[in-house]
Amino acid sequence: MLLLFREQGTWRIPLTLRPPELVNHGGQISFPGGRIEAGESVEEAALRELQEELGIEAAGVRILGRLSPVYVFASNFLVTPCVATVDGVPEFTPCPREVADLITPGLDSLADPGARSLITIERRGLRFVAPCIRHANHCIWGATSMMLAEFLEVAERSA
Repeated sequence: MLLLFREQGTWRIPLTLRPPELVNHGGQISFPGGRIEAGESVEEAALRELQEELGIEAAGVRILGRLSPVYVFASNFLVTPCVATVDGVPEFTPCPREVADLITPGLDSLADPGARSLITIERRGLRFVAPCIRHANHCIWGATSMMLAEFLEVAERSA
């Protein structure tokens, strides 16, 4: 779930740093989200995961739409990101099993061309270079980076 909220005149997005001990994507920056359970829509799953991971109740969240699905090779998931907004600054209650840290970068800092970079990743004996977005001391790469890049492009075209 790509959740937008305004704080002191700046649009922000909550991102989670996953605990390093998690099997899938441990230590990586991600949006709140997870598997769709039987009978759920993409939006229902996104709202449930937002509540489970960050404690944000669905009642105050307005779904704006979806971004393009992104296939994640490492976990063999097809991720369909939802975009939503909430009034005010949410009262975040991160779940420690799923969230090691919460970061809330402003869209302006994520859209800054100077934040774009490359990172060398080593996973399971493979070494590759991937595009990333840097924020503070964090490097946002992989599917999260691709989803953010699409959202920022759509937001820029809509402005």
